[in-house]
Amino acid sequence: MTKVFISPDVRTAPHGIQRVIEAMHKHLPRHGVQIVNSEAEADVVNVHAMAFVETKKPVVYSSHGFYWADHHWDSAYLHANQMMVEYMSRAAAVTAVSEWVAHAITRGMLIQPHVIYHGIDADEWQPSKQHQGYVLWNKARTDVVSNPDDMNRLAELLPEVGFVSTFGRPAPNVQITGSVTHAQMRDMVSKAGVYLATARETMGIGTLEALASGVPVVGWDWGGTAELIHSGVEGQLAPPGDYNALAQALREVMQHRDFYSENARETAEAWSWDHPMAQYASLFKNVHAAAGLERPHVSVIITAHNLGQFLPDCLNSVMAQGMSRLECIVVDDASTAHTAE
Repeated sequence: MTKVFISPDVRTAPHGIQRVIEAMHKHLPRHGVQIVNSEAEADVVNVHAMAFVETKKPVVYSSHGFYWADHHWDSAYLHANQMMVEYMSRAAAVTAVSEWVAHAITRGMLIQPHVIYHGIDADEWQPSKQHQGYVLWNKARTDVVSNPDDMNRLAELLPEVGFVSTFGRPAPNVQITGSVTHAQMRDMVSKAGVYLATARETMGIGTLEALASGVPVVGWDWGGTAELIHSGVEGQLAPPGDYNALAQALREVMQHRDFYSENARETAEAWSWDHPMAQYASLFKNVHAAAGLERPHVSVIITAHNLGQFLPDCLNSVMAQGMSRLECIVVDDASTAHTAE
């Protein structure tokens, strides 16, 4: 079995990452991967977010997103972006939790990540026999992305609708619970009428948990939510910032909740952890195998645009260096001359 050390520790990981690492511990052994307790024991090290590990073992870096530049972060968060990019650039492979995150990495770094979505153990989440009808905004923390202001603005437009939220401003139709345990959160989700997904999620484990509980989703059409929710199927999405459209979407879903609830549960059942864990296992095994291959000590890259006449001398010079483990890569930049010859 390929031995993998995962950082951070499952007991101290942030909520969303914790759900992923819990699933890894539960499901990866069935795919021929053993989770070990230290870097020294590992064949491969799997690092999530900023839980960096200095190691000479091959690293699979799992990106859960960045602190996006179109939000206003202080310099510490921008430094965190820089650290993640630097670490990612040295990894043997990179994963991303959605096409949206992968696109940002590819555009910014010319790295092609492996997109491995989150999953859900749907049998552990069951629809409530009688939901309580409230709209739930459920995040474990607040920041410029996990911002309850959208919930409060929506509640102002719909004073007849009850809202429950972990954070935000209390109002006659808004109950604030504060941070809750996972068990309390599970109960809150199962009893919700609608799950409100306005945060710009990189994928959205909380959204999947709502779907598995038969709770339809209303939110903004952006981020990972746009890859998970199909308007008119499991819920409704509105253009970001259009609160009237968001209110109308909520009315539509509440009016036809049974239809959306049934679809939500059906969708969640298709998002099992089986496929993501098979992807992780295959990647870990491939990275481990590649690390054992003999590699050149030196790589020489020669760029050429209509410079074919100089290539023989150039290549002879490279080969004359006397290095036994050498590779030479010639990049033909759309030459019209005889570069290939």
